[in-house]
Amino acid sequence: AGILGATLSSALSTMVGAPRILAALAENRTIPLARVLASKTPNNDPRNAILVSSAIALVVIMVGNLDSLATMLTMFFLATYGAINLIVFIEKTLGIASFRPQFDLALVIPIVGFCGCLGAMLLINKLFTILAILVIVLIYSRLASKNLVSPWGDVRGGVFTAITEWAAQKAMSMPYHPRLWKPSIIVPVENPLNYRNVMHLTRDIIYPSGRLYCLSVYTENNGLSQLESKRELLAPLIAEELFVQDISITDGSFDSALPVVLQTLKSSFLPPNAVLLTISNNREKQKRLLSLIEKINSFQIGLMCLHIHPKTGFGQEKKINLWLRDRSPNINLAVLTAFQLMQNWDQANLNLLRVVKNREDIEKAVLNLEFFKEKARLPVNTAVRVIQGDFYEVIQQETADITIFGMPVPCNTMFDLIGKVPSTVIFLADSGLENAIV
Repeated sequence: AGILGATLSSALSTMVGAPRILAALAENRTIPLARVLASKTPNNDPRNAILVSSAIALVVIMVGNLDSLATMLTMFFLATYGAINLIVFIEKTLGIASFRPQFDLALVIPIVGFCGCLGAMLLINKLFTILAILVIVLIYSRLASKNLVSPWGDVRGGVFTAITEWAAQKAMSMPYHPRLWKPSIIVPVENPLNYRNVMHLTRDIIYPSGRLYCLSVYTENNGLSQLESKRELLAPLIAEELFVQDISITDGSFDSALPVVLQTLKSSFLPPNAVLLTISNNREKQKRLLSLIEKINSFQIGLMCLHIHPKTGFGQEKKINLWLRDRSPNINLAVLTAFQLMQNWDQANLNLLRVVKNREDIEKAVLNLEFFKEKARLPVNTAVRVIQGDFYEVIQQETADITIFGMPVPCNTMFDLIGKVPSTVIFLADSGLENAIV
């Protein structure tokens, strides 16, 4: 009689509880056919969920035997208790202030509980243990893919934060080496509508594992419209799962904001290592650019100055001309940037070029560039060309989809060069943190 009563009690509680649990899952849209299963009668009874759960129970009983069914159900009960113990262990380990149960436990208790549940599952049936774990993984994957927002919070955020804090402490305690370099660029954006081509090139420089910091300065009048335009500008990069951080400042100007932001970010865990500025044909903006470059030079950070050709843009994204002066101090960032573009432009070709005044210097210059090409491990199809003549005359005859120069001294020489080169031009200055041959 006792066994019969216990069995009937369990059956009744399951009959009442299972359909409502199924309906609750459907209300949160965590299972297929959610709209059908979540519907209820005027008496608030989940009729469709009752029918479906009853059908599932009958099919399982008819197909299998009760002993196997009992074993499988035991597995899922033990898996549930094991998961609860594991979650308690994780929450206590993270040290989150919001997790403060009135009945506190020693850390060893959830560990013993989790290991005990797993051990019991393996002792009962190894095959069903594997099956139960696979079902749990499938359910978790299904829920994670739906990007559900939990009103009571998500412990995964705390786990990732704890891992990040631990990794940050370890990384910051180790010395930096140029071998660890990857593109991490901060781009000041004045008007998001005019920066689509700039973001396109930035994406091609940082993809697949670089970082982008997008800085904007707003006023109260244009703040909302600019923010919306900026979200649209960054959306394609975020969709590709690139590291993108939006930095917005109200009031002020780029001339005053950029140095402050650089000082702040340089002391962070993942600092930028280059600044990308655009070159305008407007004389007043060119003066502002030179003033901004003077301020940036006090930081140990790379400098990129981009001028997009008004007619050709980036052309067919097939040909990259990299001009390397003999003993130039700004070679490394230029080479690494050219390599990134070559990797991300489909079937792009890289040309290493140099101009010499005397014919007898050509052979030596070719050997020098070939040696550098080998040391920098550039692709074998990288072409080396040394041309005799006047530099300003030669660059006018060499066409490409993008032309890369080391930063000239003085910097205002850039403005003369962009009028002579028949393509988009980018000037680069090393920070000292990069090395193309390591």
